[in-house]
Amino acid sequence: MNLLLLLLMNFYAFSQERSVQDLSLAGLRLAEQRLPVALSDFVLKKENRTKIGLQWQNDSVQWIRLNEVLLMPRAKLRIQIPSTEPSFHIKYLNKVFLLQSYKGRATLDLWVSLFRAEPITIYKGADVFEVISVSAEKSSKNKNTQLIDYSCAAWGVEVKGLDDDYLSVGCQFHRSGKVGSEIPHLEILWSAASYRLADNSPSPYYASITNSEPIEFEVINNKLEKRKVTIVTKLPKRVKRLRVGFGLGPHQFKTMENKTTEDRWTGSYFLYSNLYLADGVSLRAFDAYTRQNATFNNAGLYYATEISKFFDNRFSFTTLIGAQILTYETPMGENFNEAIFPQGGEIVWSHPFGLKNYRMTAGLFFDLSQAHTYQNNWLRFGTSTFVEVNYIKWGRENTQAELWGFSIGFPIFELF
Repeated sequence: MNLLLLLLMNFYAFSQERSVQDLSLAGLRLAEQRLPVALSDFVLKKENRTKIGLQWQNDSVQWIRLNEVLLMPRAKLRIQIPSTEPSFHIKYLNKVFLLQSYKGRATLDLWVSLFRAEPITIYKGADVFEVISVSAEKSSKNKNTQLIDYSCAAWGVEVKGLDDDYLSVGCQFHRSGKVGSEIPHLEILWSAASYRLADNSPSPYYASITNSEPIEFEVINNKLEKRKVTIVTKLPKRVKRLRVGFGLGPHQFKTMENKTTEDRWTGSYFLYSNLYLADGVSLRAFDAYTRQNATFNNAGLYYATEISKFFDNRFSFTTLIGAQILTYETPMGENFNEAIFPQGGEIVWSHPFGLKNYRMTAGLFFDLSQAHTYQNNWLRFGTSTFVEVNYIKWGRENTQAELWGFSIGFPIFELF
């Protein structure tokens, strides 16, 4: 039954064109706040100096994602026009908003994207009545006003030249070319609170990078002040598909045979490999080996599918479908060699506790076979080098092997 459920979940992921499903609230992807924003830093300027009332709504700042990548804040702005003339309407970010008349005023509560230097245009009929610009002043409360998303952390993305303006940067990584000679392709999205490109085209803006050479360009604000901006990355020439790692560490090895129990500490060895197939899809293999008063070896091959992301892409759930080979030589010399079929999954917390490029992973395999018992649980923390706590147990009626402890894993080579 559990295997059938995992198969159905994998099928569902592929039926959605292999796109990882993100859990959202009513279609809006609310995100975590990683950069404090003070509404007092955002200045509202009326071009025609009309008597329109403008007021930020306290505690209204929300963070959302644009284009699945760019983390952006927005806040509610109350616009009040001292008239009930029905011809008033407002254009903002290519949308038209109608106003509600109340007590002799026309009112609109408008969500304003704080990191996009886009004007709010108020029309009376076909004529422009007022233009409201939103810009950021140098913050007296926040020293750091740049938000470079975790999606850029692996590539060392930096933006130079806009240190005093609020700025958000997000990244998407792709591969192009044939396997074995693929070229990395980093797409960078960015948007600033006060600056735009000289042609006034709306943000976010895109930068496409295939090597480590910097990108330079010029931006301008509503005071016609120009800045030269540079985007720097540490994009490698190749990002290989196959990664192989090795782990070792002390484990307690407990054996039971015909009611005779032995319990000893020993060194255990692990091999890990991960072959990238497509976004969210990989082929994984592992091998766990220990030898003391007995010999225990547990190897597996699994098809891994990342089927869900949630909490602003910081957490993901991956199903693991495959098979294992288990070899066990008891202290009295009896040998067991069998194929077993436990299925499993893991939850990954990316950048835990704000630590960029770190991952915390909790996973398990479960087996419903009546012929034996089997458990395999692990908790892993680190980057390409990690610490892992794991527990493996296999047994039959009168025979059992149990292994638990911790290990340190590190990469040994990459291919393709």
